[in-house]
Amino acid sequence: MAKTLMTKKTTGMITPIDYNSTSNKIVYWCFFAVVLILALICVLPVAWVFLSAFKSAQEFLQTPPTIIPRSFHPEKIPVVWNTVKLGDSYINSIIYVAGCWFFNITCNGLAGYVLSKVKPKGHKMMFKVIFWAMLLPTSMNLIPLFLSFTDLPVVGLNIIDTYWPMWLMHGVAPFTILLYKNFFDAIPMSYAEAAKIDGCSDIGIFIKIMIPLSMPIFLVTSILCINTSWSEFMWPMIVVKDFTKFTVSMIVYNAEQSLPIDQYFVVLFLSVLPPLCVFAVFGRKMMGGIALGGIKG
Repeated sequence: MAKTLMTKKTTGMITPIDYNSTSNKIVYWCFFAVVLILALICVLPVAWVFLSAFKSAQEFLQTPPTIIPRSFHPEKIPVVWNTVKLGDSYINSIIYVAGCWFFNITCNGLAGYVLSKVKPKGHKMMFKVIFWAMLLPTSMNLIPLFLSFTDLPVVGLNIIDTYWPMWLMHGVAPFTILLYKNFFDAIPMSYAEAAKIDGCSDIGIFIKIMIPLSMPIFLVTSILCINTSWSEFMWPMIVVKDFTKFTVSMIVYNAEQSLPIDQYFVVLFLSVLPPLCVFAVFGRKMMGGIALGGIKG
């Protein structure tokens, strides 16, 4: 019997033999129950929004409420889309997300590469400062950053009412820098040394060697950046004043005051659909990339 159990495929740390123990079974099912409850807490609100978006106004407000709609009304989608001009805000969000992604990949990737491979004088202190920056509450940065955006240091430009402030902030993400550094640490230094002997510059090593070897972590940070910037609300609301530049998250906030509750849920449904699709397609690769980025070679 034991030999038969050993031949079964093991999918985790608990082997089939360990699972025969009563105490291990209890621990396993306790962990399973906790994970299931947490998953339901995360999934059920989103599922409720999706189902409620297609209810009629009467069914949405009735008591007791219904979970599964008695009748679906997908015709509300084009009505709401045109009412709140969601197409324009989608374009604005795509432009905004593209800029955030570019600065996130280039600036944070280069910072991680410098700390991992170039190691200039004082790099240990730089690493500590970046780590300490993760501990600072976001509220401490609001006023200093806003004042900096009204009078950008050195050049003296006012970049309020543009996407530049948010783009620049995504270019300095301590957590992303640490992910890159940990991943680059696992790449043998001999690759960079061989390229330098062949006459390749530090920037060339980063572009031609580090990026091709680090596609998993670049994919992870890209997905995290896309999902974060798509749903970002506070800074766009503070900085952007022109209605024609409003992103989807800002339209969602304004629509709450102007639309019936059932149509407002349609806006919520359409606003969360793109990041959910991104995660559904690339979620497995993202989890694997985070695991690799957390392993220091």
